[in-house]
Amino acid sequence: ADGRWYTGSGIYRNVTLVSLPKLHIPIWGTYVTTPEITDQAAKVRIQTKIENQLTMRAGFKLRTVILDAGGRQVASRTDDQSLEAGKSGEFTLELLVDRPLLWGCEHPHLYRARTTLTLEGQVVDEYETRFGIRQLRFAVGEGFFLNGKPTLMKGVCLHHDGGLVGAAVPKGVWRRRFAELKAAGVNAIRTS
Repeated sequence: ADGRWYTGSGIYRNVTLVSLPKLHIPIWGTYVTTPEITDQAAKVRIQTKIENQLTMRAGFKLRTVILDAGGRQVASRTDDQSLEAGKSGEFTLELLVDRPLLWGCEHPHLYRARTTLTLEGQVVDEYETRFGIRQLRFAVGEGFFLNGKPTLMKGVCLHHDGGLVGAAVPKGVWRRRFAELKAAGVNAIRTS
């Protein structure tokens, strides 16, 4: 009687069973940053974690391709790496994207970093990470800057439920909610 909503019991989010090979990129195993951005190019830094659960040292190829929203390749790099048996390691590479389309509130351009792990000529794992190329800066006395422009954060707090539909919220409810919030001027959300 005193609960704000009833979450029910059981599964109320998407569930995926993931089976990984002995040499793999773990879930959330890539971290993408864009440390340098100009109108001409953006440096994209990709840190990839690899786990080797094999009983021997593994020599492998680590390839990352950056794709734009249309699926066109805009940058790529392949490195030969190795990892001791039973160990995990983090490998960092940097790529340049020419004339990047910046992510912003009005134009949320996204790219995809597709990382492929090849062992003895066979692709054993592939992991894809969506990201936006953008610059964020907070300045004391000046405020927040997105891509060099002063930006006021107009935010709300959203709980995980969908009101009357409860905790098992259909994607259509989220789409409608976000569209209405954006139309009202919201550009920041704190999840709760």
